[in-house]
Amino acid sequence: MIKKLRIKFICINMATVVVMLCAIFSLFYISTKNNMENESLRSMQMAMDQPRMMEGPVMDNHLPYIIIQVNEGKTIEKVDSGAYTITNQSALEEIVSEVMNSNKTYDVISRYSMRYLKQDRMNAHFIILSDISDEINTLNSILRVCILIGIFSFLAFLVISILLSKWAIQPVEEAWNQQRQFVSDASHELKTPLAVICTNSDLLSSNEYSDEEKNQFISNIQTVSRHMKVLVEQMLELARADNGTIKSTMEEVDVYPVVSEVALTMEALLFEKGHEITLDLCEDVKVIANREKLGQVVEILLDNAGKYASENGKISISLKKFKHHCVFYVANEGSPIPKTELNNLFKRFYRLDSARQRDGSFGLGLSIAYQFVNDFKGKIWADSKDGINTFYVQLPLN
Repeated sequence: MIKKLRIKFICINMATVVVMLCAIFSLFYISTKNNMENESLRSMQMAMDQPRMMEGPVMDNHLPYIIIQVNEGKTIEKVDSGAYTITNQSALEEIVSEVMNSNKTYDVISRYSMRYLKQDRMNAHFIILSDISDEINTLNSILRVCILIGIFSFLAFLVISILLSKWAIQPVEEAWNQQRQFVSDASHELKTPLAVICTNSDLLSSNEYSDEEKNQFISNIQTVSRHMKVLVEQMLELARADNGTIKSTMEEVDVYPVVSEVALTMEALLFEKGHEITLDLCEDVKVIANREKLGQVVEILLDNAGKYASENGKISISLKKFKHHCVFYVANEGSPIPKTELNNLFKRFYRLDSARQRDGSFGLGLSIAYQFVNDFKGKIWADSKDGINTFYVQLPLN
């Protein structure tokens, strides 16, 4: 798919380039041709307008034109060849005959490379001929130059398009790879609980087990089903966020009560795991956000701290207010997180190797928090030093 997309991108670019080059060179060529033609006709008209043209004989013409006077019988009466030497009288007569039979005042006789202009004056017909060989050669040279420039420009833009296609398609490629990885990881996460459900269901249908054992099978199915329900809900949450199908209602939210309520709700659970919680919250901190989703962000960070904090490790919750923004963070004592892994923590289904255990975590919580914070026009990041792992959330003040 990515390869086809790159090829399509290059083809569209090159089609655009070809159309633009053809348009530019065509306009240049046509404009040059028209200018040369108009200049030639203007000079011919000036030669035709000279007073001596009205006086009869025209044998003193030294301009680069052939001036011919034709009688009523459409035969040549007088010729002033000027700087030209006429060696083919039959060709001249053929040209005059063709010009006199034409309805056009001026035109080009291609086979002789001549342009003519005819007018009637003083009961006589006058024809002025001009050799346009140099004009044709100039136009042909321009055409060749345009073709050469067009070919080199096409090749140059082709190389640029190939290089640009890799850069332009990179975000799409990354999104595609992330989607494939997401599907792969989701399938992996669902495979084990589905296998457990299928196995326990088969065992339930067997008569070889006691009622007590069958009750255990039912309990296993219920536990794994709840496990899957949480996973599916989180996946749907991310899918909705990606698609933008559900628009959150944004309003002014006081962060202090949101953090306080979530911390109070989870304090008992964290205390039961042996974690001491300290709060340092600044009041009257108002941002534009969705209250429910902001509460989910706080809950995800506290739940994450509780899962990965060291035994009896302390958890600190802080909310600071600055001039244009506020910063909320959750810090816990725990195993250091390598610097190279900090950004990966917000990827979907990502878990550190040391944390790959069935503890109810799917590696989606931080991804959901990341998505929500982005919706609030904020930033979220992680830091780890001196045995303290800290997750920060920065939001603009209202």
